[in-house]
Amino acid sequence: MGKNISFELLLGELSSELVKLPLDSVDAAILSGLKRILEFFDVYLRHLGKFTKDQSKIIVPYFYSRPEIEIPQITDLVVGYLSFVFESIKNDEKIAVQHLSELPEHTKHDREVLAKMGIKSMLVLLLKIEKFVQYGLSLSTVRKHHEWDKQTINRIQIHRNILTNVIQRKLALKQIPEEKEWSEVVMEGMLQITYVLDELRKGCVIKTLRI
Repeated sequence: MGKNISFELLLGELSSELVKLPLDSVDAAILSGLKRILEFFDVYLRHLGKFTKDQSKIIVPYFYSRPEIEIPQITDLVVGYLSFVFESIKNDEKIAVQHLSELPEHTKHDREVLAKMGIKSMLVLLLKIEKFVQYGLSLSTVRKHHEWDKQTINRIQIHRNILTNVIQRKLALKQIPEEKEWSEVVMEGMLQITYVLDELRKGCVIKTLRI
């Protein structure tokens, strides 16, 4: 129960922070949120990458790793580099492996690259904008294997859904001729946060979240 309450509080804090921020501070808040979620789940690396318009490459504008590990930042992802990961994101397919050996046999190159990076476990989820996969969110461990149980995946999916809606609203604001306050736009969906926290207290599985 204590762990559930901690996650509820973390979600509430992250959401309220986004409400208070001006539009030009949202990217920094997203990065800060990635850091806090990473620490909560005791993982080491997080990437949030975005497809280019032609879907030939995934650019990684948001990245966080724990300071005690030395792994170079991945700035982009193309078909020839980690092809299985790239195609899984493109095809709206989740990846959740506790050991790299769980990846399909034909992904030998991906397994070798990830192993050289020191990655032991990995979870990759997709973010859809306007019904199309436009972002990929990954979490990885480097010092120990991590079991991506159903509860953990459900919780991370809630955060993924928050990110999706924040990005959608950010894009929408950029298209509004007359500038509106960020807090005014985000507040439209804040009642949904209360609903999510109530459901978490009941131990329910949450599939969607809109803010």
